[in-house]
Amino acid sequence: DRLLQLAEGADERNGGLGCVPTFRGTRTNPTATGSFTGITPDNFGLGDVSLAVLTGIVEGLHGFVETAGELASTATRIIGTGNALARNDLLRRLVERRFGLEVWQPVHPEAAAYGAALHGGVAAGAWPSYEAAGRLLRLER
Repeated sequence: DRLLQLAEGADERNGGLGCVPTFRGTRTNPTATGSFTGITPDNFGLGDVSLAVLTGIVEGLHGFVETAGELASTATRIIGTGNALARNDLLRRLVERRFGLEVWQPVHPEAAAYGAALHGGVAAGAWPSYEAAGRLLRLER
């Protein structure tokens, strides 16, 4: 909580510290390593580092989505799951700012398992399509 509070202050200052958080590689380059850029005595506090890591994560997601082509350009919202977005309001706001879209989240506990169950239901014929199964999803902003 304290790191997020400090990152909020850094977001307002926009200190220019950058991070590429590829600490375990990427899908296209498994040997890629992470890095920080733009380090100065004024922007290397805990809040600046936290913000740079979060911003780097968002940039990585944005770069990945750009490879989706037309699908990405027709999106009207982002549906995000997991504790990173559910428990980190700053990360959610950074995603919304970068993508220019609102982030919505499933209200279902264990959303990944719920989605896997819907996928299995479509495969087993319980629903005729992903669109039909998707109608069962409940989202909140």
